[in-house]
Amino acid sequence: MVKVSVLVLSREVFEEVSLLVKEEDLQAVALLDFQFPYSPELSHIGYVYMVEQFQGIPLESEEMEPHWFALENTPFDHMWAGDESGFHAFGREKN
Repeated sequence: MVKVSVLVLSREVFEEVSLLVKEEDLQAVALLDFQFPYSPELSHIGYVYMVEQFQGIPLESEEMEPHWFALENTPFDHMWAGDESGFHAFGREKN
């Protein structure tokens, strides 16, 4: 998997949600290849990183409004179609 610069990622996390993340704590977990055959200009690749340690309190920004949920209460009905299957694929949910 091609890795995005962790320096860029840690800076982006701070800009978007005001959390300090150490570069060494970012773990690459997935590459998502979004294909839109009827609108190829929308096709893109997304990289998923996980972090379990950070400093600060997440703050709302133009990009996101942070919320915390217990895994069993993840609000899939308010998320993009396909997010639930991706969530389960990462093996983070307890069955």
